[in-house]
Amino acid sequence: MSRAFGMVRSFALAALANLEGGIRRIRVKLADAKDRGAFIAGDRAEWADFQRRRWKFLERFPSLLAAAKKALIHEQKTPTDADIAIFFLERSAAEDFMEILLLCANGYGIGATKLLRGMHERVVIARYLRMHPDEAENFNAWGVVDQGKRARAVLDAFGASLKPDMIAKLKADIEAGKGEAARFMVDDCKVCGTKKQNGPSSISCRWRDRLMN
Repeated sequence: MSRAFGMVRSFALAALANLEGGIRRIRVKLADAKDRGAFIAGDRAEWADFQRRRWKFLERFPSLLAAAKKALIHEQKTPTDADIAIFFLERSAAEDFMEILLLCANGYGIGATKLLRGMHERVVIARYLRMHPDEAENFNAWGVVDQGKRARAVLDAFGASLKPDMIAKLKADIEAGKGEAARFMVDDCKVCGTKKQNGPSSISCRWRDRLMN
């Protein structure tokens, strides 16, 4: 326990030192900006250090951008539901990557790791839907269910202060979510026959098996 606490304490102190250093750099930038009439949202010292350490990546970066443009910028005359879902997933993943690069190049690696999982999930889902476009209907349906849950939370928390048209919109989203929820019901108890909503994880095993095969 003491060793783990020591590791956490060391990590916290390092993070605090990094934060204090960032605050000092921002103050310097603000002072410089006041003198020059301009503000640069970045750290030139970190840029130079990133370029020195990651020069091989930067050499290959133009090829990566060209591949991204080829994958994302194209015309589809009759896109399917799967095509639309894949496009927005891949576009979001590309923006995630650029945000991660921006953070890394400015010395905020911890912030970059916070975006990494979401980017990975979007890439995996897009890959799966490209391999199995028949699952796009379930993917889109869960979006409706999730929107209905969010609408219920907003209505419960702020319903008394909302305008009638907003309340009507939220209620419509809730009803639409209920209409799509049936496909995500799974057995909760085989003895009594009760069911529960298992969300997208109700098809995750099938997705995993099909993706692996």
